[in-house]
Amino acid sequence: MRYGAGLEPDTISLASVTAVTTNVSNKRSKPDIRMEPSAGRPMDYQVSITIIEARQLVGLNMDPVVCVEVGEEKKYTSMKESTNCPYYNEYFVFDFHVPPDVMFDKIIKLSVIHSKNLLRSGTLVGSFKMDVGTVYTQPEHQFYHKWAILSDPEDLTAGLKGYLKCDIAVVGKGDNIKTPHKANETEEDDIEGNLLLPDGVPPERQWARFYIKIYRAEGLPRMNTSIMANVKKALIGENKDLVDPYVQVAFAGQKGKTSIQKSSYEPLWNEQIIFTEMFPPLCKRIKIQIRDSDKVNDVAIGTHFIDLRKISNEGDKGFLPTFG
Repeated sequence: MRYGAGLEPDTISLASVTAVTTNVSNKRSKPDIRMEPSAGRPMDYQVSITIIEARQLVGLNMDPVVCVEVGEEKKYTSMKESTNCPYYNEYFVFDFHVPPDVMFDKIIKLSVIHSKNLLRSGTLVGSFKMDVGTVYTQPEHQFYHKWAILSDPEDLTAGLKGYLKCDIAVVGKGDNIKTPHKANETEEDDIEGNLLLPDGVPPERQWARFYIKIYRAEGLPRMNTSIMANVKKALIGENKDLVDPYVQVAFAGQKGKTSIQKSSYEPLWNEQIIFTEMFPPLCKRIKIQIRDSDKVNDVAIGTHFIDLRKISNEGDKGFLPTFG
């Protein structure tokens, strides 16, 4: 499959994922990317998150609740009434049994919500997210007593929405985690000196657009060549031995997809998917999956991952993520 990726950091108002058709060059050549399925055996992982407190939350008459998400799983803290500096000290555990590449691509998202209850979904104050792999690559596979910077992806010009102090640890089979030496209260109150960021990531990040251009695919398999499929084709003319392909792209908890090309093993899209995310991102891989559209259940044909660290370079002489 042919595709490209790029990034344009700037001040923007686009907060949602969009897919638009563009006129992209279509010079024919052999595909240079091999689509690969998820590799590795399933393993046991545990993600533990302690929500300690929040400070400097933006808003009036706040009744804040923290939503803790890991992948598709979601849990909530208790609600604290009438405060912009709530204290929680609540502990959450998420258990998974999946292959490593699936685990490390899961997104950890922490969201502070105002006035959530059984009758109301509440209003987002701000959120923070990073992938599990970023946590796992830290010393002892954890962040300890760090402050997450909260921002609102629906209001890109608003700036800082507050800070959330937490512990995050990821444990795989055979891993041992040691609790770091506890700093004194004065050191921990230094928010700017204890931000929830990997080494080398600047505290002041900006919103950016990530462009993924989908060109075409070649040599797709025939997904249904059974005897019944041939009988069905002869009786009603349904040609389902060819696929109805589309491409789904996932990045930083967001998803976008191309249009569906009917009955084709050499589909042509020339479409572009745009994601809006902080730069540098704390989610390292873009997942590109070609799928067969079906009335009952769509089927994945092949999957490939693009590691942003391998298509960019840091430093003054570096370059932004570019592939194609």
